[in-house]
Amino acid sequence: MTSPVADRAAGPDERLPERLLALAERFTRHNDALRMVRIGERAPATAVLDHASLTRELAHQTGDLHEAVYQLPLHHPGDGRDARIRLRHLAHLTTEAAEHLIDAGDAIDRARDEATAIEEVFVPHRHMPRSADDRLALARDLTALGPRTCAETAHTLTAEMVRLATVHPHLARHTSVTAFLRYKPTGLSATQNHALHAIAAGHVTIGTPRSRVTNRTGLTLTTLRSLENRGLLHREPLPHTTTEHRLHLTPAGRTALTSAAAHQAPPTPASARPTRAAAPAPPVGTLPSGVRR
Repeated sequence: MTSPVADRAAGPDERLPERLLALAERFTRHNDALRMVRIGERAPATAVLDHASLTRELAHQTGDLHEAVYQLPLHHPGDGRDARIRLRHLAHLTTEAAEHLIDAGDAIDRARDEATAIEEVFVPHRHMPRSADDRLALARDLTALGPRTCAETAHTLTAEMVRLATVHPHLARHTSVTAFLRYKPTGLSATQNHALHAIAAGHVTIGTPRSRVTNRTGLTLTTLRSLENRGLLHREPLPHTTTEHRLHLTPAGRTALTSAAAHQAPPTPASARPTRAAAPAPPVGTLPSGVRR
């Protein structure tokens, strides 16, 4: 079985925003798999501890990308630095989630040993300490916003780096900045770009029986099919079900979504902004309009 956090789609030549979107996809797979871990399974400790190793791996991948983002020339307060901080927070939260899963597995093992010591058959729902279930729930909560954080970080960094290159042309000479300036317009509509972002954030699944879209983003099957026909997304069955499919971006989809962020209308450089002439001062002794003596 392939690891739900394996870097299946991100190639070594992909640029930083696309790597962040690939990380968002791995968080989505991780969270889908974690939701299926149940304390009442036949070997619950093994399932929990196996997933803890996957969560720890995901934390390392997040930390590696944080280090890559840290190398960008974001030396002044702004959206770019805030996004970098959020990515660092995500790495710490994911590490904490792995620790909660390890603690849950240890609690299950202790409960099993105690049941064995008094010669009882171990029954998870009967012998399981409440702390194990609580820690499992905490781990789910700590990584729940991982896909959204990565998708928003990719968007924010791309828009910010292009903005900096526009406002401060000397930054365009940096290799780390020029990578953000190579994206070409895709011709996608605002609705299609919105759909790509919702998919990257892990918000969209499709139920096969009635071809219904499960999301809270107002997307339609027509929009999703148009993107699928362009090769920008693909479907993947959710764990332990054949009726629900998660939508993920393809490498081309990640490039298209990054291009949308890169081609947002950039702000006009300060030196080129028209200045508004100051209003003439009112004559001495007059009151502002609408004010009575």
